[in-house]
Amino acid sequence: ITNGDKEADAAYIRLFVEQTEECLAALETSCANGDWERWRETAHKLKSSAGIMGAEEFRISCDRAEHYGGDEKERALLLASIERAFERVRDFLGQMGFTT
Repeated sequence: ITNGDKEADAAYIRLFVEQTEECLAALETSCANGDWERWRETAHKLKSSAGIMGAEEFRISCDRAEHYGGDEKERALLLASIERAFERVRDFLGQMGFTT
């Protein structure tokens, strides 16, 4: 997307991290409140962003959350899985020299 422009790469990564953090907070709230439509929409947004960034494990976790129809306890476990996958993405980005 950026043709190797390091500043643009860093800007996209910052945006990805910021938006992901906002979405994770929204998932947590929707899980606590039982707002499953917002849960599904937010998981879909995260899945799309993860796909664009090439974060496949993160994308798969978000896809599971988007299509999950079970109970709150299981959704909370899915949320924890998504958060762990995102932490691995952040760790990788840090290893690549990007501040997250």
